[in-house]
Amino acid sequence: MELGSFDEIASLSLPYTILLFVLVLSVVGGIGTMLYVGICAARDAWRLRQSWRLDREAWFAEQARIHRESKST
Repeated sequence: MELGSFDEIASLSLPYTILLFVLVLSVVGGIGTMLYVGICAARDAWRLRQSWRLDREAWFAEQARIHRESKST
């Protein structure tokens, strides 16, 4: 499949030019949307990981406190 030159693209009739323009905008919009969703998902995953890590640390601290109290009594 060969890509057309700029002259061939410029010589397209109006409906095909509009169709090509809409197609290019759709591709650019789709790529932008995918980047946005990917960045948002990565940020949410990072926050969830941090929250999980803090909950886990709190759980281990609680378990250590319970263990210390049970050994001292």
